[in-house]
Amino acid sequence: MAESVTASVPSPRPFAPGPLHRTEPGDTAGRLPSILACVLVLIALLFIVGSYRQVSQTWDEPAHIGTGMEWLARGTYTLDLIDPPLPRISTAIGPYLLGSRPSAEIAGRKNLEGINPWTEGNRIIDASRDPHKTLIAARLGILPYFLIAALLTWRMTRRWLGAWPALVAIAFFTTCPPILAHSALATTDMAFAAMFLLALDRLWIVLDKPTALHALLAGVAVGLACLSKLSGIPYVALCTMAFLAYFIFVRRTAPRIQFWGLAILAFFLTIWAGYHFDIGAMGTRDAQTQAHVQHLLNKFGPLRAPAAFFAGHIPGYDFIESLREASYMKAHPPMGYLFGRTYYGGLWYFFLVILLVKTPIPFLLLGVPGIALAVHRLWKANDGWALVPLAGIFFPVLVATLSHVNLGVRHVLVVYPFLAMLAALSFLKLHSIAKPRWFGSAIVALLAGWQLLSCFYISPDFLTYLNEPAAPYTGYIATDSDLDWGQDIGRLSARMKQVNAQHLWIAYSGSADLSREGLPPWDNLETWEASHPGQHVTGWVAVSETWARWYPEKYGWLLPQYRVGTAGRTIRIYYVP
Repeated sequence: MAESVTASVPSPRPFAPGPLHRTEPGDTAGRLPSILACVLVLIALLFIVGSYRQVSQTWDEPAHIGTGMEWLARGTYTLDLIDPPLPRISTAIGPYLLGSRPSAEIAGRKNLEGINPWTEGNRIIDASRDPHKTLIAARLGILPYFLIAALLTWRMTRRWLGAWPALVAIAFFTTCPPILAHSALATTDMAFAAMFLLALDRLWIVLDKPTALHALLAGVAVGLACLSKLSGIPYVALCTMAFLAYFIFVRRTAPRIQFWGLAILAFFLTIWAGYHFDIGAMGTRDAQTQAHVQHLLNKFGPLRAPAAFFAGHIPGYDFIESLREASYMKAHPPMGYLFGRTYYGGLWYFFLVILLVKTPIPFLLLGVPGIALAVHRLWKANDGWALVPLAGIFFPVLVATLSHVNLGVRHVLVVYPFLAMLAALSFLKLHSIAKPRWFGSAIVALLAGWQLLSCFYISPDFLTYLNEPAAPYTGYIATDSDLDWGQDIGRLSARMKQVNAQHLWIAYSGSADLSREGLPPWDNLETWEASHPGQHVTGWVAVSETWARWYPEKYGWLLPQYRVGTAGRTIRIYYVP
């Protein structure tokens, strides 16, 4: 995708291979980093799979299962367009193979407008013989994306720095609690992290070594990233512009149009395939939009007929509709929470704070200096590949910071593979300057051990993780998907059985169908208090941490002396005499 136009600028200088880079064919010691990396990935898999039975359904999982099942069983994708279909299809494959199908409520309907995707997902789960087994099957659909991300982190770091630094990158990536948390859920975030990583890798390869095959693979990879999350569009676009700027102004190479054409064609076909090669008509979603389209068509005069034909036959139109829904969400952002207060409209520092408190301290101690080292290599040593992890961190954080939607670290989960690469770069620097040489490796090994111990301590509650300085302020700093996503409802049920509760008042932040969670007879606390202002209930009361933090005026009457414990880490339990 690039053609040399001058030879006056020197090519990037490769760094001389040292003892951390050299491997001999057939040498067991040379294969040791690969063996250890596989062990680390296996440990991570045990953490992930081990959490399945203890972590109950989280907020978004039924919506993803319901929409993915629609794609598989009906060949349409209309229930909820705010997220693209790729991860949702992955979450629905397991339940589909177990025999789950769309619920009877939508089986015979052509138009699914007005159907709640969360309700549909719960219907599918409830209709199965073993709802928990169905949820586990859905979560298993995301596991391959974790493996893809781990493999790419290894390969990209090894190609850049060598095998032992690649092992360091794997060590910090596979023991990062936010990564483990979202790899264990039937949601879209880990899938997007993997596909975004793949997209940047293929984009750099096609610019560095332009061939028709590389161009096609780059187009497919970018398409898969955009089919995983709509954030892929600005993230990949900005990274691509940064890569192009480097190749044009530093490498003195210009893009070849024919390769770009192949990449764009592959991207378009990938997106179109993701939406079942749908051909849609503009303005069919609501009457207002339809009237606006007709007004525009009338302006074409004698060309109105061909314009109307084109407007009625747009390939992949559901993807365009999803962009429209995303723009609506941007204009009407959901409520956010940070440092004990709720707000609308987003805070520019939200994601910076969340990354600072959700990232393990050892990871920060190596990853942050790695940013400065990568800038130095890019600027002073003409190491162009250093731009990849820098862009993979900077642009997602920039876009998220400018966003009005503050929904948690999961929206910038994509930065962690690149931060792991920069941690590996810091390791390489430590190894080169430490005297004796083993001292730098020992420091990194201790930091990796610290992070691994943090995983053992927090397991299986990776979703609730805050690093050591922030942990005492859990709940004050963050809630929702950074702490309480409804995942402890099963533990609440077990606790109520232990105390032989005969009735429960509950204010639950989650999407699970409480009728299948094994709770004692229960009533909705929020509904009751809304209809009985100024009155308070007695007996067993459970309040999700998110609701307690977001609505202190509703639940402030539950005094500390009434509190008798916590279900898991996120549901407060009270007994009011």
